[in-house]
Formats: sequence, C-alpha cells, structure tokens
Amino acid sequence: MLVDYRTVRKTLIITLILNISVSVAKGVVGAWAGSVSMVADAVHSLFDSVSNIVGLVAVRLSGMPPDLEHPYGHGKYEVVGSLFVGFLLFLTAFIVAWEAFGRFFSGAVPDITLLTVAVMLATIAINLGVTWYEGWVGKKEGSSFLLADANHSNQFHQTKELVLVGFLFIRLGYPAADTVVGLLIAVIIGRIGVGVVRDAAGVLTDVPPDVDYD
Repeated sequence: MLVDYRTVRKTLIITLILNISVSVAKGVVGAWAGSVSMVADAVHSLFDSVSNIVGLVAVRLSGMPPDLEHPYGHGKYEVVGSLFVGFLLFLTAFIVAWEAFGRFFSGAVPDITLLTVAVMLATIAINLGVTWYEGWVGKKEGSSFLLADANHSNQFHQTKELVLVGFLFIRLGYPAADTVVGLLIAVIIGRIGVGVVRDAAGVLTDVPPDVDYD
C-alpha cells in the first residue's frame, strides 16, 4: 500500500498546532495552580509536539523516491521516527518523575479551582479528537508513524483521568495525591515508550506483525 505522505504531513501539522495549544493551556494553568500532575500532563503534550516535528521530518524523508542506495525506497525512515518518539517518551517519564519527587519534598499544596478542572476537561476533549483523527488517517494511509503516535496518545488518556482523580483528593484534603498521580503518570509514559520502541524495532528487524510479545 502506497502512503500518501502529503496527507500524512497535513495531519501532523494540524495535530502539532493542537498539541502546542493544549500544552500551553495546561502548562500555564497548572503552574498557576501549583499542580505537578497537570504540569506533567502539559510536558507530555509538549513532547507530543516535538514528536509531531520529528514525524514531519521522517515523513519528508520517507516520501523520497528510490535511489541507488535505497532501491526499495525510504519508507523505513518513518519507522525510525517512531523509534525516536519512543525515546522521547522515556525522557518525558524521567522529567515528570523528577518534578513529582521535588514537589513531594517541597510540601507545596496545589490550588485546585473550577478553572483548572475546566481546562483539563477541555484539553481532554481536544486530545480525544486528535487521537481519533490521527488513528483514522494512519489506518487509511498505512502510516506507521501516525498509528504509533495515535496508539500512545490513546493509552495516555488514562493519565488525564488520573489528574482529575488527583484534583478530587486534593479538594478532600490530601495534597500528596498530586505527587502520587505525577509518579503514576511517569510510569505510564515509560510503559508506553517501551511499547512504541518495541513495535518500531520489530518493523525494522522484519518481525511478523502478528507476533505477541506478552
């Protein structure tokens, strides 16, 4: 199946704009409220934006015609891009865990208001739309990068629910919940990163797609 890289690039540009908007909104409100879990979610959205840029470069290279050194084309550059996204997720997990530990020892209490909850709910809706759109285009065009990006985004939705649960416990008088949620988010991001790297490495080493690693 031939991939329409022009459509893939268009999809990545749209998701890049939305991811940056979501990251800025959560980052600003999360920092204002002093919520490490919300800032952690914003950091992930920021790295989503970076992965979109990586994807644009990888897709650009993948769309190049075959040459003497690459008689079968440059399609696996897209898979290399997916591999890089996996390593970005590992870096994100480390940053989130570091920030969560720092907040635990600082003893700061987040200020959860109606605004923080409203921003989280709005960004969740946007993220769900972006994930569905990326997955739909990825399946339609056979783009391994879009499918990998949509898959890790879909798995990450559970962390957004954790942030909201953390908000509830903070309002009930348990500020340590913010740190706990931040650490759980770090673990989930790391686990998703393992899956992305494993799948990309499998494609690069010609592992059959129906192999079950679990």
